[in-house]
Amino acid sequence: MKYKMTLGGRGAEIYIHKITDEQKKELLDMKIEDRNAPVNWDKLHEILKTEWDYTDDMHTGAYDDPTDYHIMAFNENGGEVFSSDDDFFMEGGDSPNDYEFVEKENVLVIEHYVKGTFKEYEINIDGEFNPKKITPVVVEINETISLIKDLKYDNKEIEDFEYGDDWSKGAFFYIF
Repeated sequence: MKYKMTLGGRGAEIYIHKITDEQKKELLDMKIEDRNAPVNWDKLHEILKTEWDYTDDMHTGAYDDPTDYHIMAFNENGGEVFSSDDDFFMEGGDSPNDYEFVEKENVLVIEHYVKGTFKEYEINIDGEFNPKKITPVVVEINETISLIKDLKYDNKEIEDFEYGDDWSKGAFFYIF
């Protein structure tokens, strides 16, 4: 049977920019990590020599706390068959690839806080949908931010997906 599954909730788009010592000094002088200071986006782009969201090193997903992510499943007729609640905790998968630990130095990490739907999956399974077969693929960045970047069903990667719609709720900055 064919099902549609969504991963949504509160999460982030993480942009990691390599920086030089000079850029680091300029960012610190700018007080980029101060959450109460206004961000001069033009100055930030000038320092990075690119737009803040232009980098090859990017991760997107829901925060990995059950109160932050929301998973729904629908049958082929569009009927809801599952909706997670704040107590729905997913066990990790069997593969060591289900957890990616990113440790970077001399970088500016931009945590673009977003809400909405991150991915919409299509899965074909035999039998009824079982939420206990959902496992997360998690990325942890510098022991600071953990995101569910993907879902598996019955320990199999779901390759058929589309990105969903999310909206910005602000940005936080970290220098490592």
